[in-house]
Amino acid sequence: MQENRVIQVIVEGGLVQEILNVPSDIEIQVLDYDVQGVNKESLEKSPLDGQPCCITVY
Repeated sequence: MQENRVIQVIVEGGLVQEILNVPSDIEIQVLDYDVQGVNKESLEKSPLDGQPCCITVY
């Protein structure tokens, strides 16, 4: 079985509007570093630099 490939999208100071035409074997991870006012339970450690962020996987 082939392992899924991952594209990481980093967000600071904005919103991701769309990610189009992603092949089914690609996982999209959106790492949002705009964490001011976010519940601590929603924060995760970034796999890139260990900083707090919100991660959403598509």
